[in-house]
Amino acid sequence: MGAFSAYLARVRGFSPNAKLLLARSLISPLAFGIWGVVFNIYLLTVEVDGERLFGVEFVFTMVAVDWLVHGLAAFPGGLFSDRFGRRTTFLFASTLAVAASLAKLLTLNPAALLVLSGLAGFGGAFHAVKIAASHPDRWPLLVLPAALFVRLALNALDGMLAREHGMKSPLGAILNELGDVASDAVLYLPLALVPGVAAGLVVAAVLLAVIAEMAGVVAVQIGAERRYDGPMGKSDRALAFGAVALALGLGIAPGIWLDVVLGVIVLLLCLTIWNRARRALGRIAR
Repeated sequence: MGAFSAYLARVRGFSPNAKLLLARSLISPLAFGIWGVVFNIYLLTVEVDGERLFGVEFVFTMVAVDWLVHGLAAFPGGLFSDRFGRRTTFLFASTLAVAASLAKLLTLNPAALLVLSGLAGFGGAFHAVKIAASHPDRWPLLVLPAALFVRLALNALDGMLAREHGMKSPLGAILNELGDVASDAVLYLPLALVPGVAAGLVVAAVLLAVIAEMAGVVAVQIGAERRYDGPMGKSDRALAFGAVALALGLGIAPGIWLDVVLGVIVLLLCLTIWNRARRALGRIAR
């Protein structure tokens, strides 16, 4: 709790404008997230002549376009920030993201919705660049949660497309499993290099994550189905490590709280391995 107390003490010393910006940075992503979920559910319920106008595939495509443009616009966003300054970039990004999101309410045209999703992603990228420019030493930590979200969204999208369009293949299954393990290592291992972070716990968590995925795949070899049991599956790991990276990126100093969090992740990964192996054996014993 000492790290959080120190962080709160620093926040109390901020200027009123800095406190407003911090509050906006915390509330805005939550508000946009809730808005996105509600709007996507709304699209799935729209009917014309008794038929659904949009399916799950379109909603996932719309989300993918948003985040794809978000990633591609990062470089021009940096050039824009260098040329016009962080304040102008902040105002431009916020205005564009809000306007594009609200404009979605005015149309049910699929092409227009995809274009507006791209514009929202463009604005989001510029805003992320503005944050990175404000915290040059912590921007990788602030970007990690967004990268994890994109990873999960695209992973769900490719699986859904493969199932619905009969595109499953042995090569796709191999690439999917290897990609999951490789991305875990690429995204999480660099946290071990952050000063004050227990590198051993991070490495142990990544190693156990690999073993957990292997336990799920090995179930197929013994005649059971691929196991996805928790409590620390892929999405759970993304949530946990994303929260850790966000906390560190916002300036909360590493401390005992982080050791406890990483220790819990390690223990839950051990339980995940046990659950997957036990339930796979239980399936073939029936």
